[in-house]
Amino acid sequence: MFRVEVKRPLKIMLPRYRQALSAPDAESREHAIKGAEALLAAEELHAESQSLLWRAGVSEPTTDAARAMAVVQLLQIRSVYAFGLASGEARSGKLQKLFLAETICLRIWDNIRAGKKQGVFSKGTGVLAVLADELRANNVRGGRDKDTLRDYWMTYKGVAHFGAGLRVAKIEGLDPSVGIEIGEEIRHALAVESATPSKKPFVPEVEQVFFHL
Repeated sequence: MFRVEVKRPLKIMLPRYRQALSAPDAESREHAIKGAEALLAAEELHAESQSLLWRAGVSEPTTDAARAMAVVQLLQIRSVYAFGLASGEARSGKLQKLFLAETICLRIWDNIRAGKKQGVFSKGTGVLAVLADELRANNVRGGRDKDTLRDYWMTYKGVAHFGAGLRVAKIEGLDPSVGIEIGEEIRHALAVESATPSKKPFVPEVEQVFFHL
């Protein structure tokens, strides 16, 4: 299980983490997350260097200061590249797929809390089949059949809990930090609960990304 200590400020980092999670595989997500954190560090370093120059009353950087700022700018460029390379596909529809995977995640979590043993893949009555019918009825693009939703879920089931928790917090008017805690509650439930006689969990813990403050 890949662990992530969530960086602050949350207003900046939560959208970046979610974009990073929309990358199509675990390796790309890990690179995107590290790139997002490196970008934040470079931004903070740049702001600090600018502040130091201002407080020192330096209008034109010295040679050493100019070199230091050049290094900071290089760090920014590299971190932007690392973040954008891994997560850039979000702009071409990956975020919608992640959103639908989060919706599936929330349906499963609701069933767990209600004690309802509804399978994910069951024909006609499973979470995916029911959701596909609803999306079709409401003319929602991107998830009108069970097989498409299955692909989204299999791609993002290890990370969907993060955005799902944030969505719950937003709907209930809670602080985003609480959303991270709710996401962890969802993650844990998916790792220990099952709707099948084999007791196989909805999402094996080894496939999950663990977020904490």
